[in-house]
Amino acid sequence: MSAERRLTVSAWTFIVSALFAGSVPFTDFLPNHAFDETWPGHARFHIMMAASHLFALALLTILIAWFPFRAGRPWSWFALGLYWIFGLGLIPLIAYWQGSGPPMRPLVLVSLALLATLAALVFSWRPIFRPRAPL
Repeated sequence: MSAERRLTVSAWTFIVSALFAGSVPFTDFLPNHAFDETWPGHARFHIMMAASHLFALALLTILIAWFPFRAGRPWSWFALGLYWIFGLGLIPLIAYWQGSGPPMRPLVLVSLALLATLAALVFSWRPIFRPRAPL
């Protein structure tokens, strides 16, 4: 498989994962938590901040995956790796640590997205970091 094809397949993996993550503020955070009057105002503030940050992270992930990552820019591989660690990877860990978290179905979806994006990082390693011919 060509390097360009590997990067495109990997980019789409990140994009689909980011679309899923970017929808969570609108499907869960805002309707189920941010406007829940039983929550203290400060807690609702933090859930709205988390929703806006998650949405921004998803948009940045899509832009990085589609433009610099597909162009083979090494910094973009590291940026998407940070998305993998902090955008997805911490969710199951935090849920375990807090003894609470999303219901099982969303946690399974997050875990699948985590595995898919890890596979995309591995799959794209060679095209991004292959030795370049001297100019």
